[in-house]
Amino acid sequence: MNKYVNSLSVLFLANARPDQAPKMESYMKHKFPFFGIKTPVRRKLLNTFIAKSGLPEYQKVNAVVFELFDRPQRELHYSAIEICGKLKKHWKQDTIR
Repeated sequence: MNKYVNSLSVLFLANARPDQAPKMESYMKHKFPFFGIKTPVRRKLLNTFIAKSGLPEYQKVNAVVFELFDRPQRELHYSAIEICGKLKKHWKQDTIR
């Protein structure tokens, strides 16, 4: 398991809002479990986490993203997408699959 992913998961779990999760799960037709963290709060948590821990190394970003998507909570999936967006400037056309 990736330390970066584990640390982010622990942060989200510590800020979980179980009272909000059922509404989010219902909206997504119960395809994903949620921590119950609304988007503005999730983005703030992620940006604070990145400010403290940094972005994953470009060579390791695939492993981080795939592990985030392997976790069931949808907020981690959204975070994986946002991390990719923050690393977009490093992408090269020949590395995109």
